[in-house]
Amino acid sequence: MNNYIGEHLFPGQTGHFFAVLSLVASLVATIAYFKANRTAGITEKQSWIRLARLSFLIETVSVLALFVT
Repeated sequence: MNNYIGEHLFPGQTGHFFAVLSLVASLVATIAYFKANRTAGITEKQSWIRLARLSFLIETVSVLALFVT
């Protein structure tokens, strides 16, 4: 990969980071919602839902940051 003098790589690297973060967060949220749906215990279900909501929030923020960059 060639780096040229005066080339601005930071916005591209930041956008790539947020794209990968969004993908990983969406996979975690999907799995957590699935596990919450299959779990019978109320405390364990709440734990999975909390993880899923946090992952979905991270996904939303990373998609918005991706569009901004």
